[in-house]
Amino acid sequence: MILIQVLITTDALKVGNDIPNAADVIILNPKDPNDIKQKEGRSGRRPGLVSNPGPWCIVYVTDAMLKRAKVLDGCNSQGGQKGRSKRENACMDDDQGTMTVEMAHLLLAPCYLDEFDIQYENPIEDPPCTCE
Repeated sequence: MILIQVLITTDALKVGNDIPNAADVIILNPKDPNDIKQKEGRSGRRPGLVSNPGPWCIVYVTDAMLKRAKVLDGCNSQGGQKGRSKRENACMDDDQGTMTVEMAHLLLAPCYLDEFDIQYENPIEDPPCTCE
């Protein structure tokens, strides 16, 4: 018999908690890339306790989030909003608090690793992404 342990939490465990044998983190509808990085850091804290393959960070987003990402990305590429209009809220960071423009860029990026490098201004000397 295989025993699987699952811990379901709120954002209370996002920062500063060390659960040594947490192998995977599953994130639902993150608001921004920092959200992903903070939660991802909760997995694999002590590699000897996490079996291979792992640790993993799995991110789930809804179709509505992807549509919102396209709207935010489109507005950003057009230089943002111009004056007051029906679409005013669509061209700002999501006023509903569900997504930042940075998250929109990440969701639409052809390579997530490259996009993280761009957003966090990682040194160019770092090994390149191998997604392609």
